[in-house]
Amino acid sequence: LAAGNIVEFSIPGLTNVHRAGTSAPFALRTVLADLSVIDHSLKGTEQTLLPDMLGAARVSVLSPEAGTLSTAEVSFTTSNVLPGDGYIFVSFPPGFSLLSPVSDGYVAGIPGMLAVVDANETQSNGYCEPGCNVTLAVRGGATPRHTKVSFGIANVENMHSSGQTGAFLVQTRTAAHEVIDMAVIEGSETSAAKLGFASVSLDHAAKSGSNMSLSVAFTTSNPLGSGGRIIIKFSPLFNLSDTCYSLSSSCGDISAFGAQLSGAVSISGNSLELITSANLAEEADVRFTIRGVKAPAIAGRTGTFQIRTVSSDGREIDVDLDVEALTTLPGDMDVTASLSSRVAGATSTLLITGIVQETLPPGAWFEVDFPPGALLPDSSATQEVLNGATVSYSLGGSVAVVTPVHGSAMLDAGAVISMSFARLRNPQVAGDYEYKVRSMVSVPSVLTTGISTDVLMVKSVIDE
Repeated sequence: LAAGNIVEFSIPGLTNVHRAGTSAPFALRTVLADLSVIDHSLKGTEQTLLPDMLGAARVSVLSPEAGTLSTAEVSFTTSNVLPGDGYIFVSFPPGFSLLSPVSDGYVAGIPGMLAVVDANETQSNGYCEPGCNVTLAVRGGATPRHTKVSFGIANVENMHSSGQTGAFLVQTRTAAHEVIDMAVIEGSETSAAKLGFASVSLDHAAKSGSNMSLSVAFTTSNPLGSGGRIIIKFSPLFNLSDTCYSLSSSCGDISAFGAQLSGAVSISGNSLELITSANLAEEADVRFTIRGVKAPAIAGRTGTFQIRTVSSDGREIDVDLDVEALTTLPGDMDVTASLSSRVAGATSTLLITGIVQETLPPGAWFEVDFPPGALLPDSSATQEVLNGATVSYSLGGSVAVVTPVHGSAMLDAGAVISMSFARLRNPQVAGDYEYKVRSMVSVPSVLTTGISTDVLMVKSVIDE
């Protein structure tokens, strides 16, 4: 070979060193047959090696709830040997916290033990600077290639809102902290945490269609920043868009009062959205009052409430999806009852007239309770006029049931009703007797057992 010639050749079967980074230089020499050196070079022969990939790498936080203190389970398959004096490095996504992390004692695949020797823990400001990471030392024998490894890191706190976390980083390292294998692992899904002691209560008894004053209370599990939202979902029995109240014959607006609220209230479907005016810490006791919500037209159980705290960027933080229902009283029906004869034991005609307070939903009916001792007439002796609606009539014990026939005129609020019961026999003992009139409707009630979920229809009072 003459001087100045370019020489290229390959050496097959070479195995790289089992770590990433810059290699030592390769020594190149040209020699004579007696191995006397002609030319020699080390310059520019170093190689940069990349980490190999860990196989089937996974990080699973055992409790998915936002803000909970849990254990992170890490698993992977080695591509290269993990030395018996090496390390495993785990970096957590933004939003996680480390509170004196330790190995949880569970180790599989490593012929030895793991111990946390370094951790970038959460500072007083609530963040890890620059990020939350843990270094665990391997103490024991070397872990061969293609070995499945798993272990746990305790005292890991989830991010304080629901949603997809960022990515995790896992590396195996030499005793000199040179990277051997690594994996960037897709983040996990965090769910909203449970609100503590959530309740909705009445400040005073509420009747159907009346203006309610509600006290709302709960304890946060995670912080909620200023400008965050508190969302309260009402059952389908409520109509938040209707704020004209039956008993007072007046209309108003829904408002909210509380030290932590801005005062702004917005309605979205059957939910109220309130804006916080201050930062709420975790485990903060929150109390406020809502006024102006119209009670359901149907008395009885209102159905459960749902309460959520949501960050200003729309991420759910804490929730309670089963807040105890309220109980409302029947509204006051505006009716009068008169008898054509007030003589004990006489045959008489009962006339009931009145005005509908709440618009009757489809399928509603009236019930008239007759006092003990009164003999009820048969249907042929009865006339009913319900604002022009066609009706059917039936008797059950001491109760007369008057039902508007489906498809006839609707009975809206303010409609006049008149029911006349002829050939009624008055009680045979003189005294004061009470005739009760109520409007009724059947509402679905869900009954859940260990076998099935059944929807039953339960009678509920509207006005009385």
